[in-house]
Amino acid sequence: MSSHFPIFVDVQTTPPLVIGDRDLLASKIRLLLKIAPVVDVVTATSMTASTCPIVADAGHVHVLDGVTPHDDAVLSMLAGRPLVIIETGDPLRNKRLAVHARSLGVPVNVPDTIPLCSFFLGSIVDRSPVIVAISTAGLAPVLAQHIRARIEDMLAPATGKLAHYLFRLRDRIKHFPNAMRRGLQHQILNGQIAHYILAGKTAVADSAIMRLLGDAVLSQDQTGTDGAQIHVVDAGAGAKGLLSLDAADAIRHADSIFYDHLVSDEVLDLARREATLTFCQLGQHEGDMSIVSFISKLKAASETSDRVICLVGGDPRQIRSADFIAKALSDHGIACQHITSAALPLMPIQTTLRPAIEASEIMKRGVINHHYNKLREGA
Repeated sequence: MSSHFPIFVDVQTTPPLVIGDRDLLASKIRLLLKIAPVVDVVTATSMTASTCPIVADAGHVHVLDGVTPHDDAVLSMLAGRPLVIIETGDPLRNKRLAVHARSLGVPVNVPDTIPLCSFFLGSIVDRSPVIVAISTAGLAPVLAQHIRARIEDMLAPATGKLAHYLFRLRDRIKHFPNAMRRGLQHQILNGQIAHYILAGKTAVADSAIMRLLGDAVLSQDQTGTDGAQIHVVDAGAGAKGLLSLDAADAIRHADSIFYDHLVSDEVLDLARREATLTFCQLGQHEGDMSIVSFISKLKAASETSDRVICLVGGDPRQIRSADFIAKALSDHGIACQHITSAALPLMPIQTTLRPAIEASEIMKRGVINHHYNKLREGA
């Protein structure tokens, strides 16, 4: 399990601070300047356009005069910073500054010194406003760069246009139920409309969106429902790789999830972070829930959530709980869809080895001289 939680930090309001040797930190300053409008620097070496190309664009790198990394005055400059990067060339000085920064709650990074770091600079794929950051917690930067290159090849340069378009679409679809709003956006991203947006054909995309929204309204009027659904999903024997594609998709798009003790954390991790997770254990033992109470909970959830799923763990070849729950829902007049797990390997077929037959025995039994072989010879 990772010991660092990934977040994105605002560096627009307050400049990040870089302390130390100009040459050692040049690459870090360059990386920060891709996002931050200004970077404050404390260094003992001269930083001018002639000695350091980074400062050629005046106004973006602010060198704090009158103080060096080894002056105690620098300690007063740490508070309130969104982040601090330190490399003075002196391990003891690095440690003192890093410890002080952490005591103030300021995220700190000391290159190549993992124990002093409270954050790491990841490899970045920039498709603003879409940002992807990859980190190996300082263990393998080259691996992060390798993954970044693969993601860069996958994401179109204009991917940010999709984010802006979907944001502008919010007001037009806000009256739809949650599940329908998500479904519409997935249709856009997976279909031709996304290609129109990426190509800058906004008018064509708008026209297609109008047709899509019209179909959605018509569908909603015809069904006369808010789109609530209950799915009973076989969660398999534990690994998410045993889920069918439909099962994984149902979990990812669910609003409310009921699960038992046989469902693994790996499977639950597929759920949206906004989804409500409810543990329910059916059985006859003390503390277990009766099937009637369980169905009442599912029905109540379906009245307030768009997509409700019941995750049932265990090998479906041996445990038929999902079938039982689906039938119980049907018996109570509640419509549901049963989604099975991925196809499981068939049980091995027991075979009995037969002794080999000599060629002379085959001839004697007439296998080779069968009349079908005469037909073949004449063909």
